[in-house]
Amino acid sequence: IAAAVVDELKIKLLKAPTVTPVDPRVYALILQAQALLDQQSKDGRAQALQVFKQALAIAPNEARAWAGLGRTYINQSIYSEIPPAEAAKLAREALDKALKIDPRNVIAITGLARLAADFDFDAQAAADYNKRALQIEPNNLVAINTLGILLSNVGRFDEALPLYDYRVAHDPANPTAYNNRGITRYYARQWDAAIDDFRTALRLSPAFVGARNGIAASLLMGKGDAAGALREIEGEPDEASRLQIRALALYALGRTRESNAALQALIRTHGEEQPTLVALAYSYRVDRDAAFEWLDKAAAAHDPAATSVAFDVLTDPLRDDPRWLPFLRKIGYSPEQLAAIRIEVPKPGA
Repeated sequence: IAAAVVDELKIKLLKAPTVTPVDPRVYALILQAQALLDQQSKDGRAQALQVFKQALAIAPNEARAWAGLGRTYINQSIYSEIPPAEAAKLAREALDKALKIDPRNVIAITGLARLAADFDFDAQAAADYNKRALQIEPNNLVAINTLGILLSNVGRFDEALPLYDYRVAHDPANPTAYNNRGITRYYARQWDAAIDDFRTALRLSPAFVGARNGIAASLLMGKGDAAGALREIEGEPDEASRLQIRALALYALGRTRESNAALQALIRTHGEEQPTLVALAYSYRVDRDAAFEWLDKAAAAHDPAATSVAFDVLTDPLRDDPRWLPFLRKIGYSPEQLAAIRIEVPKPGA
């Protein structure tokens, strides 16, 4: 009874939270599009895009649909399904439209956080957007996830992992929750836990792009199991990831000619869109000149993957090279730049 009285007082004093009504004609479409997007498959993203557009054709002032559309463009770019510059433009336009309609739309604000971090290389702006989103909805799972990604990329794994734990606990059927926690555990070099998370993501969404790549990379880098990595990567739906891991695993197995062929195929077919993958392959082979050449290309192209290299085990061979710190400064990830970033990390559910 006392708790109920306190809750009633909170509502009266702070006012009850308001929820913008959804046009009933598009409510189901938005939920369907979000579910398709959460599959994190290429087909799922393509279908989500069309369903969000279908919703907007019916209700052009539906902020949730614009925010979902922007989020979809960002995810398509992360997996190199559309070029980064085009994705950033389309996503920003969609997110801005969402916020013009509803300035408190948390999904749109977290989308701007992703653009700031991954495309603009501005981690502080991303942190500020995340703070704004979580002030509006402290327990919003997408906002919590976005903050976790930022913390992971800047090396604050101990703060990122509890956020992912919260998301997994509150959305246990969402494969993205496990995959993102797996990525952070990979960066933290918690190999077995990372593999477990990636496998859970695959159980929930067998076509999940990148999960088998995460398993293969963990087997190769953490367990020294090049043969296992080679077997695992064959099931990865993303061709660029398959070629990269094949190049690494074959090199580790001493099959240099086949490794070279896989690497050249990666460069020929995906080098322009995914220069970071090429750079990581050369780093693994300790070809430092080629690695930095491709890292510079990644920075110039604003490849979203470039912000993930600072703590990737694959860049260990580059860390004592005099070009490493200048590269990190170029993308805003040098130790002194990271130390200056102010990130508020709330405790979800508190």
